[in-house]
Amino acid sequence: TFSPAKTYAVTLITITDKTCADTLVKQVTIHDLPEPDFVLPEVCLSDPFAAFTNTSTITDNSAAQFTYLWNFGDANANAGNPNTSTKKDPQHSYTSVGVYNVQLTVTSKDGCISDTVKTFTVNGALPLAKFSVDNAGSFCSNRDVIITDNSSVNFGNITKVEIYWDYQNNPADKITDEFPANGKKYSYRYADFGNPATKSFVIKYVAYSGINCVNETQQTVTIKASPLVQFAAMNPVCAAVDPFTITQAREVNGISGTGVFMGDGVSNGGLFNPRTAGAGEHSILYTFTAANGCTDALSQTILVYPQPTVNAGPDRTLLEGGYLILDATASGNDITLLWTPNTAIENPLVLTPKVNPVNDITYTLNVTSSEGCISKDDVFVKILKTPLIPNAFSPNGD
Repeated sequence: TFSPAKTYAVTLITITDKTCADTLVKQVTIHDLPEPDFVLPEVCLSDPFAAFTNTSTITDNSAAQFTYLWNFGDANANAGNPNTSTKKDPQHSYTSVGVYNVQLTVTSKDGCISDTVKTFTVNGALPLAKFSVDNAGSFCSNRDVIITDNSSVNFGNITKVEIYWDYQNNPADKITDEFPANGKKYSYRYADFGNPATKSFVIKYVAYSGINCVNETQQTVTIKASPLVQFAAMNPVCAAVDPFTITQAREVNGISGTGVFMGDGVSNGGLFNPRTAGAGEHSILYTFTAANGCTDALSQTILVYPQPTVNAGPDRTLLEGGYLILDATASGNDITLLWTPNTAIENPLVLTPKVNPVNDITYTLNVTSSEGCISKDDVFVKILKTPLIPNAFSPNGD
């Protein structure tokens, strides 16, 4: 077996038992083999003929010099409608439904021959267009309408279906499926609307078993108006912020119904508690269910900044005229510090300042993170006054 096609030098060496030898060389030319192929038509019994399209090829690009021999596998063929043809793209009329074996034999310019056989079906002439509507009666304008193909034919296969989704108002809006199958599903989304309460559309379904064999059916579907939710962006908050009601989510089509929130730290009614949610990014889902059962939902994120921690230290006592170092601790994202009031304190911007008050005082340490979140803690400093001892006494000792 030689490959690829080209001229090869074949050598034969003959040696006698006396070791005498002779050599013979001949050139052997190997030609490319045709690759026969053709496209099967889709026909039914009522079609006048089946047109076969040749698509055969060859590596040396000499397909224009092919010769062809077709066998249509038709036992009912006759002289006026022969079973064979030598045309490149022949036609043949079949007189009964059935499955036929069509053979194409191709001969190249160099005499190389190859063939292929394909199974060909002549479909029945009585297709029945039929489809079912999934979840009929529960369609909302913001959801897909889904239909299922239930078409059939008295023999063979449905070869093509056409679906007109709004045949009365927009007959140009259709899809064509060249490869239908029983049970195959198709979906379509009508334009979303919030008014009127319902709209009706006629779906026209056309099934083919060939070129001239066609049947159609239609159904009316009723679509309900749908709510439309808008959910604006929410600003970041600090973890210590008091619970608040989310007001950024709402339904804008004016349809009556109920909205419900879901997510970390949020109640069904939309009360958000940053402390419960915790620091980090949280997704809040708002779902609005209309009185007609249709829903719409949107989610939005909210960022909760971590709260800085602060401890101003234990309460202290100080002898009058002395000083002490406040023993505070704090942590957070790039925090800044401030002690208040700025009374008898050496540096109110450091964590452990030196203080020397002369009267009882409460110092407050304010800690602010880079995100603007503030935490506070107090420390009380008690001043122990120096006792005043008198330097005189009364004669009676009182």
